[in-house]
Amino acid sequence: MDALIYEIPKASEAWTALAIGYLGDPTQLPESLRERDLTPRQRKPQREFVFGGKWGKVSSIVS
Repeated sequence: MDALIYEIPKASEAWTALAIGYLGDPTQLPESLRERDLTPRQRKPQREFVFGGKWGKVSSIVS
């Protein structure tokens, strides 16, 4: 039913993920994890996937 309300295309699914925690000290990590943690990440712009009200309409919480 929510898929109809928000006009989510049939080929897509609504997913939610939250990261809860605090920023730690990467020097305390094992070398293998430290390298991964300090590597710059490339993220998709929020405007491409944070929608409000309807599919494809950028949410007002995204700047």
